[in-house]
Amino acid sequence: MEVGGSTTEQFVPHPPPNHPEKATWCQLGEKSDHLTQQTSSDVRNVICIVAGLETSASSRFGPVISRLRKKSDPDVMPFAKEGGPLEVSLTLNIINIASVNPKRGEVEVLVWQAMSWRNSDLAWWPPDHKNVTSVRIHPKYLWTPDITIFNNARATEEVTPPIASVDSDGTVTLLPSLRIRVLCDLSDMTLNRFLDEQMAICEIRMGSWTYGADILTLVKPESENLGTSSYSQGSEFNLLDVRAKKNVFYYPCCDEPYEDLKFFFTFSRKRQVNTWSADGGLLHEKIRYG
Repeated sequence: MEVGGSTTEQFVPHPPPNHPEKATWCQLGEKSDHLTQQTSSDVRNVICIVAGLETSASSRFGPVISRLRKKSDPDVMPFAKEGGPLEVSLTLNIINIASVNPKRGEVEVLVWQAMSWRNSDLAWWPPDHKNVTSVRIHPKYLWTPDITIFNNARATEEVTPPIASVDSDGTVTLLPSLRIRVLCDLSDMTLNRFLDEQMAICEIRMGSWTYGADILTLVKPESENLGTSSYSQGSEFNLLDVRAKKNVFYYPCCDEPYEDLKFFFTFSRKRQVNTWSADGGLLHEKIRYG
C-alpha cells in the first residue's frame, strides 16, 4: 500500500523453531527506497523476532495471571481443605528505628513484613502452563488477611509498591515494607536522658481484626529469636534483640479463642562521645557506633 511515497506492509513472519510465539503480526513503515528487497526482508524479519521475544514473557505468565483474576474473589476467604482454620504465617524484620518520642510514648520503625497463606483454588499444574511455577499480581485481585497492628499510634504506611507472589500450589505471599508507629513506655529513656545507656523494650502487637482462631490461626516464626541481621547500622539507635511470642486469649462476649503475635524489640540510643576544651566548654559531640 502506497502512502505519501512510502510503503507499509503487514505480514505474518515465520518464527524460529520452538519459539513460544506461533505467529506475530509485524509492521514495517516508511522503508527507504534505496533498500533492496532482500535487505528490507532481513530487517523486517529481525524486527519481528525481537518483537516476539519481548512479548514472550507476557504471553508465558499472562494466561496464569488472567486465570487467577477469574478464579479469585477478594471478598471470599479461602478455607483449608481439612476443615480447620486457615493458617497465616507472619513475621517481621526490623530495618530501622527512625525516631523515638519519649513525651508522646511513640516509636517509629521501618520493617519488612512477611505474610503467607494457602488458597487451593488458585493452584495450577505447571506443565499445563509453560512450566510457570510462580507469578506476581496486585493484591487487590486476591483475598488478604485482615492483619492489624493493635498498638498503632498512627496509620501504617506501605513504602513499597503492593505486590503479591502466588505459587503453583496456591501459596500467596506478601512482602511489604512498612513504616509503623507504635505506642511504647519510654519512661526509662526520659529519666535517663543524660546517662550513657538509654534502653527501652517495645512491642508490635499484630492479629486478625475480625476472625477468631477457629477460622484464622496465626503461625509464629520458627525461631522465637528473630535476630537483628537486617537492621541498619547507620541508625541513631542500637537494636539489641527481637523476639516473637504467640498469645491466645478470650473476650467476654465470645466463646471462640482469639490470637495475636507480639514482636518485642529491645533498643538503646547510641552513646555520644563529647570533646571538652580546657575551660570546660563543649567543642563537639559525636555518636559512637556500636
